[in-house]
Order: sequence, then structure tokens, then C-alpha cells
Amino acid sequence: MIEIITVTKDDLAGLLRTINSTRNLREDFNLKQIIIDSSNEEISGQIKEQIKQEKNVTYFWQKPSGSSSAFNFGINNSDAKWLWFLNGGDVINPDMDINSFL
Repeated sequence: MIEIITVTKDDLAGLLRTINSTRNLREDFNLKQIIIDSSNEEISGQIKEQIKQEKNVTYFWQKPSGSSSAFNFGINNSDAKWLWFLNGGDVINPDMDINSFL
């Protein structure tokens, strides 16, 4: 199965756009999404509060050490065969045919 890895830092609004765009995939197709966050304490608290009710989302906080480190952290915490990197602020095209990924 495919799993979505999302990297974010200090961008609550962008992450919420991304989470909103993946909701149907996570709920209807049971896709999982990993969030790797390197935000400051205030924003990371807001993120955790905003996503706590989201289905199939796993949240990790990582000390800021560059996007490559965050991507690798996400890879290491995934057990999926296929990975889709969709960064905070990115959104899924609503016309995308998810069946081509499954």
C-alpha cells in the first residue's frame, strides 16, 4: 500500500491545507499519513491539537535538522511498500484518479 509522508516546519495553515486535501484518501481508502514536524513549541502544539481527530495520521516531532533528515525520519517510520511525499502546503489535485495508485 502507499503511505503519505508530509514534512512541515512553522506552517500550520499550509499543513492544514495538506491534511484537508488528503482526508478523503485517508478515510475512504484507508491510506496512512505520517507528519514530520520541526515547528517551534507553540506551533507544534497547535498542529497536534488540530490533527488529533484526523483518521490515519501519525505525528512525529523532530528537532530541526534539514528537510532530508525529516524525509529519512519519515521513511524510517513507515512500513509501506510505496511512499508519496506531499509536503506541508501541498494539496492533492481533486481530479486525481486514486485508483491509479492502488
